This record gives sequence, C-alpha cells and structure tokens, in this order.
Amino acid sequence: MLPDYWFAPINKDSLYVFPLFQMGDNVVQNGMARRLAAHYPHISWLAKHDFFSDVSQMFSDIKNLTVVNGYNYLEARTFYRDRVSRQLPIGFCGYLDDAWAPTQFDEDIYRESGIPFDHRWKSFSLPPDLLPPRTGVRPTEILVHESPAREVLIDPSRLPPGSIGYVTPITPRPSFWDWLPEIYGAAEIHCVDSSYLNLVESLYAMGFLKDTKLVFHKYSKIRRYGLGAGAPILRAPWTILT
Repeated sequence: MLPDYWFAPINKDSLYVFPLFQMGDNVVQNGMARRLAAHYPHISWLAKHDFFSDVSQMFSDIKNLTVVNGYNYLEARTFYRDRVSRQLPIGFCGYLDDAWAPTQFDEDIYRESGIPFDHRWKSFSLPPDLLPPRTGVRPTEILVHESPAREVLIDPSRLPPGSIGYVTPITPRPSFWDWLPEIYGAAEIHCVDSSYLNLVESLYAMGFLKDTKLVFHKYSKIRRYGLGAGAPILRAPWTILT
C-alpha cells in the first residue's frame, strides 16, 4: 500500500523517462535529457521528491520536458512505470529494479538510454537564471564540499597549507543552486565524490571555471566504502588525490 501521495495525471502522449534519482545523477543525466527532448515531442522526467524543485529549475528552459514528482523509486515504478506504455526505464527503475549493478554507472545509464556518452558533456546546459551574470559571482578563495551525512569527508591535511582561514564549506542552503555565485567565483574548488563534483565538472564543460584550480578528493569515498566505491568519469583538469 502506497502512502497518500499526489501523482500527476498520466500524459499518454509523453515518453516517460525513469532516470537515476539523486541530484548528482540528474546533473550527469542533464545532457541525456536534452538529447531525448530533441528527439521526442514530449518528455516526462521522473524526479525524486527531495530534488523535484532543483531538477525542475535545471530543466526549466526545455519547453517539451515536464519534471514529474515520482517521490522515490518504489512509487515511481508502481504508479508510473507499471502504468505507462511509452517509457524509458533506466538503472534502478529498469526491470532489474534494486538488483541493478552498474559497472561504471554514468556510462551505463547513457548506454541504457541510447544516448552517446559524449553528450554527458557536449549537451550539458543550464537555463539563463543559473548562469552568470544572473546568478552573480561571489569571489571565494577555497570552496570545499564534503558529505558528512554519508561520512565522506575531506582530510584537512590534504588542503593547501595555511588555508584554514580561507576555506568556505558548502553547507545546506534552500536550493542546490544557491552556491552557484561562490562556485563561479572560486579560485580553488575541492570536492569529494558528490553532486557538486558533477556540477563543477559540467560547468567546466560549458566553458566556465577555466582559471579555477579543481581538486577531487577521491580517497574520501574509498576510506568510507572501500576500494569498490565507484567514481564518475571526469574530463576536466582535476588534481585527483588518492
């Protein structure tokens, strides 16, 4: 029995896409969504309730794409996937459900979608309200993102010597996008494997952050989850700390 959620009426003329649901996954899948929208008259893109507003804002410039609140995987499968005929199920909403076991998750989801993986970077885009000058640019010395909830943390000794007083940590704000002014204005960005790592990677592909030093603290997730912890494929000139 599902909780008492409200589900949008099914649009029988739309292609329902069931992507990976985390915010960082949606950033990686941005190019996929844009290519699908270029090929189909209308796309219904399922999103997790927690990220519905942020995903909606990211795709607000795509006129033939509607973000649909799927709540979570179980609800999205039960109310939408099992009821619509035109669908593209990916990852945990595919027919393996929670048994889905990717080899390289970002490549695998693009392969399942039928969109060439190069579009992860080539087709990534954001609406004008998430780009300078509308966002503003706030100069920041060292911007740091770690994930305490997942216990994926940056070792302070791996930050530049003497930098403690110049570090700005990315902490929760009302919107995922609220840190864009600092990101656009940062001299140096340090990330663990997270949604902001994927965002910074994508912004670099758009032509931003060319003068920003990028540092990926890859060891942090491995320390918590072991050597099998996967990481996204990166093309920006990150310094990778292992």
